[in-house]
Amino acid sequence: MNRICAGVIALPLILGLAACSPESSEGAGAANSSTSTSEATDLPGLGEEVTARGATMVLHDLTRADEIEFCAPDYQCGTQPNVMRQADQGGEFLVINSTVTNNSKSPMDLTCSAPIIAEVVNKKDQTYSTIDSLYEIPGNPECNEELQPGFSDEMRWVYLIPKDSEITRFQFKEINDDFDGEYSYIDLSKATAQTSAAQPSPSDSEPTNATAEPGSNNAAPVSSVAPTPAPAPAPAPAPAPAPAPQTPAPAAPAAPVIGYTEAPGIAQPTAMNKTIQSCGDPTIHQTGTTFFTDGTSGWTQQCSAQMGG
Repeated sequence: MNRICAGVIALPLILGLAACSPESSEGAGAANSSTSTSEATDLPGLGEEVTARGATMVLHDLTRADEIEFCAPDYQCGTQPNVMRQADQGGEFLVINSTVTNNSKSPMDLTCSAPIIAEVVNKKDQTYSTIDSLYEIPGNPECNEELQPGFSDEMRWVYLIPKDSEITRFQFKEINDDFDGEYSYIDLSKATAQTSAAQPSPSDSEPTNATAEPGSNNAAPVSSVAPTPAPAPAPAPAPAPAPAPQTPAPAAPAAPVIGYTEAPGIAQPTAMNKTIQSCGDPTIHQTGTTFFTDGTSGWTQQCSAQMGG
């Protein structure tokens, strides 16, 4: 009977000690550790390798533009001169240049079958997907051009976003055949986007008026000293005898425009009866892209040299 009573008394004591065991303190420590880890996590930025399952990506730079270059509709890229396409009203294009490496076990079709979902997110947490037909962007892989495992390729991700929208994040995932996968993230909040070349403002091209307005702080001080009279002009020298008439040398002929307007590989560069209006923008046009005064476009040696070709 005494043994039973001792057991009954000892049981509450054992339960009380168990309640004070280190297990509860370990749980609190784990919660604190999780909070501090999430607060200290920083997203990678431009130039850093980021992996989502079997896809590794490095973002190089960003460009914002009101219009960008597309391959000619209904033609394979490079077979016809490219065309410019304007962004929708109130919007602009965001172009992100990247390198994609296939570390999976299967080929990837980056522009058609979409094994990679790539999106951008703005400061309001609004998500934007890529435009359709990324294979129409010059320099991108063609449709059904598969990136084999272990190889890398350059890829331009293009988005239509509201003008002046503040993009803070790039997110992507590799889905393969199961249409599953988790996003990986790249910080864009500190990235500086390039802009397409702008025309000079009138203040940049107009000459500065050196005469200060009356009452302005920049007006030249008025001297109280009377000006010294100018000396009398010297007599004009006798005119020199007129030289014998000479036949003017012929003007050097202007260098001809060398190039073509046909698709690359179809025609060879030849002298053209055209006048160059402007060369393309190297950040969005292929090297040598030329715009003529008659409204056509093509390729010329002059613009190729100017654009660094």
